[in-house]
Amino acid sequence: MSTLARRFYSVPARTSSETWLAIVDLIAHTAAARDELIAAVGLMSLLIADESTRYRPLVVSGSGPQVRIYTLHGEDAIDKDEANEAPLAVDPTAGPWSLEVPVSDGDSKWVTAQLKKYLHIFVAPPADDAADRAIAARAKSNTVPVVDIRELRKS
Repeated sequence: MSTLARRFYSVPARTSSETWLAIVDLIAHTAAARDELIAAVGLMSLLIADESTRYRPLVVSGSGPQVRIYTLHGEDAIDKDEANEAPLAVDPTAGPWSLEVPVSDGDSKWVTAQLKKYLHIFVAPPADDAADRAIAARAKSNTVPVVDIRELRKS
């Protein structure tokens, strides 16, 4: 399976709600998918504001390549140097699709309960905290390419 990554600038350059709506514009072109994703704006805005998507992506699986979406915050959001909001060649929500949402372990139960009203949006599996800290540290240093070995092993 091929994978595409996108990085959306967020707080403080734009609000978390504006960020979510920009993400929706990227991944959903059918009315049903847009309606479901827009209905989740409150919850998704909270997760983006909490920076849940800074180092762990939203993962859209559907038709075509898997799409991983990260958000940029603070100075990275203001600079926008690392942003990549380029359109996708395919609509990942055109056929069967799902969206995995990263959350902290402490919020997992609450977010899972909130997502029960949505057909396609789910909480992502728990992260390996040690690996996530290492990825975050390397990503911040910007001196070495960051490769998430766990993702390579999934194929």
